[in-house]
Amino acid sequence: MSRIALLQPVFNSRLNYNENAYARALPLMGHEVVIFTSQDPATAVHDGEAGVPVKRFRGRRLGSTFFHIERACYRAVRDFAPDYLICGAPGLGWSALLMGEGGTGCRRIIVNSDLFTFFKERKLRLWLKKPLYSYALRHCDLAVGTSPGAVEFLKATASPADAGKVILVPHIFDAGSIVPEGVAKLPAAAAGLKSRGLALIAVVTKVQDNAINRRKRPDLLLAELIRFLESNPGCGLVFAGLDEGELSNSLRALASGSSAADRMVLLPAVQRNEMCGIFRSAVITVWPTLSIGVQLSLACGCPALVGTAEPAHHVIRDGFNGAFWTNMAEISPALAAAVAVPWDRTAIAADAGKNEACSALGRLLEEADQRKLNHPGRETAS
Repeated sequence: MSRIALLQPVFNSRLNYNENAYARALPLMGHEVVIFTSQDPATAVHDGEAGVPVKRFRGRRLGSTFFHIERACYRAVRDFAPDYLICGAPGLGWSALLMGEGGTGCRRIIVNSDLFTFFKERKLRLWLKKPLYSYALRHCDLAVGTSPGAVEFLKATASPADAGKVILVPHIFDAGSIVPEGVAKLPAAAAGLKSRGLALIAVVTKVQDNAINRRKRPDLLLAELIRFLESNPGCGLVFAGLDEGELSNSLRALASGSSAADRMVLLPAVQRNEMCGIFRSAVITVWPTLSIGVQLSLACGCPALVGTAEPAHHVIRDGFNGAFWTNMAEISPALAAAVAVPWDRTAIAADAGKNEACSALGRLLEEADQRKLNHPGRETAS
């Protein structure tokens, strides 16, 4: 058994991000895991659901970037004496600042998601964060990008000596998120659509009125899906993940004004059993970009139609487990083609198993061990 510290600038046990999959899977592999993250009363009330200890500390930040963490956090990481540091979102400062606390022999892994894709035209922001990425790359043993774009960004930021540390590891999912057939439950409103013999198209996301969600343009996505429904009366739509904010309310208004309103169900965030029920009942799911949700859809045997804002060919094989759309105007013809395909859902689910968390993390830790063995002189970031 190894001790693994997950360093996360923010953590919410009720979300389904990479760090949540890590926190659920690593203990199943026999490891002792502790999450070190920032203070946030709104999410801390759910820490008991994480399944592992969550230790929170004060920090000062400018915007989303931490530039100071209280000394007690450094001591807590040092006292835990981790064998591995898994450092999420180094560009947000938190994990980069703590990278030096692992001690001799500690393997350091940084993980960079594809969220920066939505800000890549904001060159000043990325330029300001470059020292954090460079620092993290210099002192890690392994740098993970979850998409080709993230890998490209990390390699471009790294020095020539550090670029070889960067590898591609897609978003992972933990097997516990895939509930058995008998436990999966299609929400009642969605079941009503299915009982009418409609071919269900599903969107399962998190609609919150923040910068990232606005840039995903769920309003344009829903408008294109409505356009498809209005010309395809044999199809229905399940759109899950709305809250009570202004953006979600605008989506509800858009749906209610459509002639296809009676074939649409807009739902709040759903639990795992409901999510799996939706994926198993839908003919296809639609995504603006890659996420863990895509992996969960595939693991349930449901093909995915994914936007190409971020390259996704490392996950989606066109015609086998899904297809692509480049701009919103392509969604309708892409959906028309996709709903007519006799997808091999058993093969899709089996293929998705390679990105199951325990399997993927086992390979990742072994790779970090090998990198440390090959470069024993790289010890601390201090």
